[in-house]
Amino acid sequence: MNATITTHRRDTSSGAPTCLSTAVVVVVAPRGTLSDCDLAIASALSRGARTYTCEISTGADAELLEGEFAYTMALETIAATLDQAEAEVPGLPIVLVGHAEAGAAARLYADLCPGDLAGVVLTEKTNHFTAT
Repeated sequence: MNATITTHRRDTSSGAPTCLSTAVVVVVAPRGTLSDCDLAIASALSRGARTYTCEISTGADAELLEGEFAYTMALETIAATLDQAEAEVPGLPIVLVGHAEAGAAARLYADLCPGDLAGVVLTEKTNHFTAT
């Protein structure tokens, strides 16, 4: 299934189709794993979406920050990124993508602030080079 996140219209001067952003994609990833999302970000950009990214502490990092405090920091980071997106491209629907362990924080944000988002996508980290 493909999701369409752009529309096209003709440029009045040249007649060529132009791509209009119709969505904002915010990718939330565990610290140090944002590069795992390069293909998804490139795909969203190629479809005309505006993309924003943020990294949060998860796993061992979060344990050092004592559970609830780590989630509070993660939610604040997500909220700040969403605020930035809304300020720069107001009015566009926002889709929050939670990558790997950051999916828990993305889901929690979506549960706490459902009116802020048009959708949530949760991904899991996979290793494509695993020998069988």
